[in-house]
Amino acid sequence: MIKKRVLFISRELIGADLAYILKKEGCDVHLFIDNEPDRDSFDGMVEKTTNWENDLGWVGKDGLIIFDDVGYGNIQDKLRNKGYLVIGGSFDGDQLELDREYAQSVFRKNGVIDDKFETKKFSVEAAIAFVKKNKGRWVIKQNDHNNELNYIGHFDDGSDLISVLENYKDKAGAEYIISLQKKVEGVEVAIGRFFNGKDWVGPSVINFEHKHFLNDDIGPLGGETGTLMWYENNDTKLFNRTLDKIKKHLIDSNYKGYIDINCIVNGDSIYPLEITSRFGSSTIETQCEIHNSSWFSFLYAIATGNNFNLDYKIGYCISVCLTTDRYPKIKTLFTPRLVV
Repeated sequence: MIKKRVLFISRELIGADLAYILKKEGCDVHLFIDNEPDRDSFDGMVEKTTNWENDLGWVGKDGLIIFDDVGYGNIQDKLRNKGYLVIGGSFDGDQLELDREYAQSVFRKNGVIDDKFETKKFSVEAAIAFVKKNKGRWVIKQNDHNNELNYIGHFDDGSDLISVLENYKDKAGAEYIISLQKKVEGVEVAIGRFFNGKDWVGPSVINFEHKHFLNDDIGPLGGETGTLMWYENNDTKLFNRTLDKIKKHLIDSNYKGYIDINCIVNGDSIYPLEITSRFGSSTIETQCEIHNSSWFSFLYAIATGNNFNLDYKIGYCISVCLTTDRYPKIKTLFTPRLVV
């Protein structure tokens, strides 16, 4: 008989709502919160643990271990090699998200993109020199979750981006490493799906992120302040030309969990921007509204390398992020609504 024990390991509570849902499903859940300032979250809602490694004997090799963030890839691989059932990625999955240049190399190797669209890695000083020589609209990104330094260029001569980079020298230092990506016009859309180490599980997930802090694309970029999502049971052109092409790569790295590629689509052209190799926020909150099937059964099937016939709601789901703390440190309450 399957023990419905779940050890949930979170850095900053990206997917911790799922821990509470698993408890409501009847699972025995222990939640570890890595980020110390957040450790009072979920008090009285889910049982906490202060040392997840001490709970490995409790969860056992027939319970479920869930990581909701990147940065644990080496640990995830070691636990799987020891026979534990782990959801949440791999060491290679960490590299796909945290090293944009590496992700772009995987895209090129698997025929997702060509050499005309690439991400370049620079120090701030080198980036300024590059933009001065290669005028145009560029996008600044970091190889981590620091959204404060992201910027999308608007001026054809690159002067606004150079001005931002000059300010970065004071904020982050001239040698701080950033990524530059050529800006392309189009519609931003992401395609995601769950993977069990061998194959895709469940339908494709199509979602549109609203990144700006305020409505009508006003204000600074706030990560993801709103999401429109639906599940697509049939394979789409977007899935076939992006996510499905890296399937063998995911098999080779024994990836088990959710993975998402964010793209710009322009006519028949698709430009993959970045990979999210973990639960997304607010993707996971929105998925919790869509799913009818038991989350434990679904994730257990993925962790054991099996397929699962997911029962889910048909329709569009919208999540809105309500800010309750000072920006840019945002604590959020997601309020998903299903529109049939």
